[in-house]
Order: sequence, then C-alpha cells, then structure tokens
Amino acid sequence: MTRGNSEALRPLGWGNGSSFCAWGVWAGDMYTGLLCDESRQPQTLLLEHASLSGSIPSSFGRLTSLRKVSLWHNAVTGALPDSIGELRKLASLNVNNNRLSSTIPSSIGRLTRLTGLGFAFNSFEGSVPPELGRLSSLQVLELDDNQLSGTIPPAMANLSALTYLDVYNNRLSGTLPGSLASLPSLTTLDADSNAFSGTIPEAFGKMTSLTWMDLHSNTLSGSIPASLCAVVAQSETDCDLRGNDFRCPIPACATKCRAACSNLTKGG
Repeated sequence: MTRGNSEALRPLGWGNGSSFCAWGVWAGDMYTGLLCDESRQPQTLLLEHASLSGSIPSSFGRLTSLRKVSLWHNAVTGALPDSIGELRKLASLNVNNNRLSSTIPSSIGRLTRLTGLGFAFNSFEGSVPPELGRLSSLQVLELDDNQLSGTIPPAMANLSALTYLDVYNNRLSGTLPGSLASLPSLTTLDADSNAFSGTIPEAFGKMTSLTWMDLHSNTLSGSIPASLCAVVAQSETDCDLRGNDFRCPIPACATKCRAACSNLTKGG
C-alpha cells in the first residue's frame, strides 16, 4: 500500500527498529497510525481516509498481535490476502469503502475473536463463505454494496451474538433462510436490493428483537406470514417490503412496511 506519493508502508518494519510504535499523527481528534501496548507490540492500526492505494501484502498477516485494524475509506485494491487469517487476536476489522475485489478468503473464519467485520462498499465477488459461521463473537457484519452472489449459507445461523447483518445491494439469491430467526440478538436485517425469491419464512415472526428489517427490491412472493405481525407491530420496529411480488391480501400490519400485492405495479 502507498499513501499519496510516499514510500510504501511496510507492515513488518515501519522504518527503523522499534520506532514503528511511534509512527502516527493526530489531526484534530482523529489518529492515523499504529498504536502499541506497553511491551511495544502492535495493537491498533488506524489508516482511515488516508489516501492509501495499492494492495495489502501477504506479509500483513505477520502482525499477529493486532487487535483492531481499520483501513476505512481509501483506494486499496486487489484481493484480501489469505494471511489475514493469521491475525487471531483481531476483534475489529474494517476495510469498508475501498476497491477490494476477488473473493472473501475462507481464512476469515479463523478470526474467532472478531466482534466487528466491515467489508462494505468494495467489489468482493463470489459466495459468502460459510466459514463466517465460526465467528461466534461477531456482533456486526457489513457485506453491503459488493458483488456477492449465491445464497446466505446456513452456517450464518451460528452467529449467536450478531446484532447487525447488512447484505444490501449484492447479487444474492435463493430463499431467505428461516434459521436467521434463531439469532437471539439480531436488531437489524438489511437484505435490500438482491435477488432473493420465495416466501418470507414463517419463522421470521419470532424475530422480536428486530428494530429494522429491509427486504425491499427482491423477488419475494407468496403470502406475507401473519406471524410477521408480532415483529412489525412493535412501535419501535421499522420495516420495508416494497418492490416484491406478494400475494393479496396482505396482513394489515404489513402496510407499515409499505408492502404491495402482486396485482399492483412492482415497486409501488
């Protein structure tokens, strides 16, 4: 990776000896650089909005003491290296708003301490790796605005700590897995602008922790299950079911979600 026209950032050296722990700069209340612990082990790498370009080197995986990495809002390209799976202590990984491509490496499933994972606004393609289901501590998963295809893997139902799931604006298809209803803490489900088909699972009526559900602009059909009223009727819950092809009549509670019947113009 390079920043502007400066020399390449070298994750294994950062210049001379132990001085890499002092590498960084404050701009107002925003820090850009590397933070180490008392034993001078790298803990946090913050390179947000830092005009970075180029690719992430495979040697990045040698920074095994890192607990937080954020490369948010740069122009980093290429694939996320498999070696990312060596960062076993990572609790937060944010590469949102870059130009990363290729597939999401299955080695991500090794990062079992992750609580936050941000891959949004890139060009990742291929399927959602089922290895994500191993991340039992994960609370936030942002996969929105990529080119992911295929189905949501059943293993996602293993993410018992998940509160936020966003797969908006991909090319995902197949049916929505009813097993998502087993996620006890899920408050946000955004699957807007994909190609999901079939019916809304009856089990979604058990997702009473939801405060936001967006299934807008898919190809969902059939009847909206009356059980969903247990979720959308809650005053604090908002939802969007527009742009599908549901069968009439629809439950009265679904009007809150702007749902339309199949005899109306799609998206109306």
